[in-house]
Amino acid sequence: MKNRLLRRASVGALALTLFAGTTAAVADVTEADGDGVTPVAASSLDLGTICTGSTISDTALVAISRNGNYGSTSVFKAETSASVTVLGVSGNGLSASVRTPGTIAIPVTWAAAPNNTMTGSVISDVTLTPSTAGAFTGSVTYRSTGTSSRDGSELTKDDEMTVTAIVEDCLPSDTTAPAITPNITGTLGNNGWYVSNVTVSWTVTDSESTVTSPGCPPTTISADTTGQVVSCSATSAGGSSSNSVTIKRDTTAPSVSLVGGPAAGGSYYFGSVPAAPTCTASDATSGLAGPCSVSGYSTAVGSPTVMASATDLAGNSASASAAYQVLAWNLERFYQPVDMNALNIVKGGSTVPLKFEVFAGPTELTDVSVVDTFKAGQVGCGSTAVPTDDIEQYSTGGTALRYDSTSGQFVQNWQTPKGPAGSCWRVRLTTDDGTFISADFKLK
Repeated sequence: MKNRLLRRASVGALALTLFAGTTAAVADVTEADGDGVTPVAASSLDLGTICTGSTISDTALVAISRNGNYGSTSVFKAETSASVTVLGVSGNGLSASVRTPGTIAIPVTWAAAPNNTMTGSVISDVTLTPSTAGAFTGSVTYRSTGTSSRDGSELTKDDEMTVTAIVEDCLPSDTTAPAITPNITGTLGNNGWYVSNVTVSWTVTDSESTVTSPGCPPTTISADTTGQVVSCSATSAGGSSSNSVTIKRDTTAPSVSLVGGPAAGGSYYFGSVPAAPTCTASDATSGLAGPCSVSGYSTAVGSPTVMASATDLAGNSASASAAYQVLAWNLERFYQPVDMNALNIVKGGSTVPLKFEVFAGPTELTDVSVVDTFKAGQVGCGSTAVPTDDIEQYSTGGTALRYDSTSGQFVQNWQTPKGPAGSCWRVRLTTDDGTFISADFKLK
């Protein structure tokens, strides 16, 4: 134990006594008559020399000192207990607490005990984390709360402990310039091109000293550019450094258009559709990733859409399209002697002239190449309720397809099978556009 009491009051009691882990001095509160809660042995705590930003801790013992006339309002009652708490702390970075349970037993002999008799003690933890260099002085005020020996009322006693330390700046000298790291936010497309607004901010760090000149405000790039340089410079005790990034931004899609081909909204009969279009494309910033391409062109009957597409180096795409219609031909029915609404009765082995016409709108087609296929096959005869019609005209000679310019009709001579009698047959003629007509026959 260090010096027990370095200073005493002339009358009454020392309020608080402290055992500290370092050299201590006394600054007790003097009571006119009565006990006191007091740091045992000393009332100051010297934490020694520490570095800024570091933490040091020590302990103090807090007890109650016997002083005054028993039975007065300022003396604790024997065979009771008193609690010790931290009433207040002053000094930047200083903290203190009393360990649990934090209570002191007032002994049964307390009434007859001589002045300066000490009770048992509680432990107080004192911690300092300084932020600035220099001489540190702070204080911790303790309070004991118990029962008065006179009338059983609540009795409190306070005492203050001074805490001192020497704080030094222990950081090593700075030997390196600040580290500068870019932070880029934006949507990155292809080939290093951004396809949205881009914000460049900076993280500047120096583990050895304070950065005194960051000079790096955030920069937002909101216009297309083939390469904008954004820079950051910073200075610390270790010197100056800089960093830069180049931002390429292209948010504009290429310009693309169709050249030639079917007109948007146009209608064309099969066989008269314009040739497939070509396309042109350009891009003012990043440039094209490749030539434009054409897709969707068709000459088949239907409603196709032809499209030109192009992509730039940043990944932006654009297209141009034209929807049009390809109309089917008008394939007229088989004319007489064939009845399209009845089961035609025909003699087996005879030749039946199949006569028809083909129109592309108002234009009659006369070239035999417009006919794609002519097929005949046996089918079921179906219901006997189907009307029948005897073929009354037969052809002789070859069966090749021809156009008869005199009658203005195509003629396909079909030689019927020679049997079996009663079998049914269907002929189907299809033109190049996919349009077809058919008729049914029964051999007799």
